[in-house]
Amino acid sequence: MDAREVRCGECQIVFTPADIRMPSETPCPGCGSQRYVRMPCEVCPAADLDDSLAGSGQQPLLDRAIQLDLALRKGFNMTLDDITMEEFGALSILWSERDNHDREQAQEREQKMKEQMHHASPV
Repeated sequence: MDAREVRCGECQIVFTPADIRMPSETPCPGCGSQRYVRMPCEVCPAADLDDSLAGSGQQPLLDRAIQLDLALRKGFNMTLDDITMEEFGALSILWSERDNHDREQAQEREQKMKEQMHHASPV
């Protein structure tokens, strides 16, 4: 599958719109619907994650953890009495992974800045 493909939200066929930046401008060739879901490319890590979650039965727990995280970020108040230990464990993993991602992104930005400074400095 190519990252330029979409799946129709009505009849589920996969097709390539004329302009992937505006796929709803190309109606589905099967049913004419303009509802779609953009398909990931074959090397997309999100596709691997979706496949892993689909077979694990953990998707509902991850969904709850994401919803709880959003609620906490938006100022809702909760205590450990309000959630299960499984939900707390999922939240802990989510927060840890987010921290790792943020740290990696900061390191990449720092590395790019160093490279730009190195290239910009007179020899």
